[in-house]
Amino acid sequence: GLHHVDDYEILEIVQENRLSILCKARHPDQSEPVMLRLFTTASKVDATVAARLTEELEALRKLPADQFVQHQQIRRASMGLWYRVSAWVEAISWGDLITSGRMKYLSTVIDLFHQMAIAIDSLHRRQLLIPHLILDDLMVTVDPSNRLKLLVDYKLSRFLTPDLDTPRPMLRGLLKCHPDIVSGAPLDARSDIWSLGKVFSEILTADFKSCDATPRIDFLKVPEDLKRLLRTMLAEDPDLRPRAAAVAAVLLRIKRRLVAKQAAKQAARQAAKKAAGKKMGEAKRNLPTTEEVLRKLRLRISILLAIVVFMLVALVPFWFFWGRQQQMSADPLANYANDYAGSVAFVLVGYELTLDDSLIYQNQTEGTAFLVDRDGYLLTNRHV
Repeated sequence: GLHHVDDYEILEIVQENRLSILCKARHPDQSEPVMLRLFTTASKVDATVAARLTEELEALRKLPADQFVQHQQIRRASMGLWYRVSAWVEAISWGDLITSGRMKYLSTVIDLFHQMAIAIDSLHRRQLLIPHLILDDLMVTVDPSNRLKLLVDYKLSRFLTPDLDTPRPMLRGLLKCHPDIVSGAPLDARSDIWSLGKVFSEILTADFKSCDATPRIDFLKVPEDLKRLLRTMLAEDPDLRPRAAAVAAVLLRIKRRLVAKQAAKQAARQAAKKAAGKKMGEAKRNLPTTEEVLRKLRLRISILLAIVVFMLVALVPFWFFWGRQQQMSADPLANYANDYAGSVAFVLVGYELTLDDSLIYQNQTEGTAFLVDRDGYLLTNRHV
């Protein structure tokens, strides 16, 4: 494997293809890592191409460091291959960024679009073009305030050889779809705008294969002025495409509107939160203290005890009187029954009905007779 390139220690192989190897490396005299792009023999980079790359690099040094990846130098390794030294960027891959959920906020997406448009406008002001712009050329980092920061990796002589037959998939898709490239028209700043519009549509739709993104624009849940901007940027006629500065202006207007809308929502939430806090504070102030709660509790217990005592005091005499009345009502009846106990007899009567010495009916009955004399004779016909 590749462990060193001259004095640079290879920390990681980031990307490898037929034309170059992209590495994360560290120089012993530097604390920060750097990015090395080692050009393979298939790239056909020689001293002549290296000299052209060096000239381009001098021009790129003038680009804003907060918008573009900084390329430092072109060198030839001891192994004979040429390589480029650039500042290392701890970037988030677009796949991770799109699936992370941060891109679901339109304000975040518009902010990135605005940064892209400003960077392209910076290139145009310096008479530099980037018609082969693809998503891989845009590197996203996170700044200390947790804002997504965009850097453009401006490729030095993207086509090092005229017979580039194996471009990477994303670049191959652009070469197949770009109307200016397909038609063979001269590439200019307007060509950059079409490529930038394709990048916008890829981020919004997550569709990286379709050549014509305009049918999807109508279904995007974005402001109408952004839809109009995308349609003009992707116009097949270059004369209909806006300048980079105009694109940046439209995006800035949308961005400010979204920021104002978010600020209004935030203010409304803060006001609601403040009102709720005030209401809760008033409710807390109206709550009784612990001493008041205990005092009320003791009062209620005392009242309950008093009610119980009162009921007991009222029920005892009633219970005594009611029991006495029951006893008094039962005594006379018992005495009355005892007085006549000796006058009660058990009576058994047998009877029958005959006709001409023939028994027709026979029966017996018994009961208690009341008022019987000492000899057993009935004094009354009343019986039970």
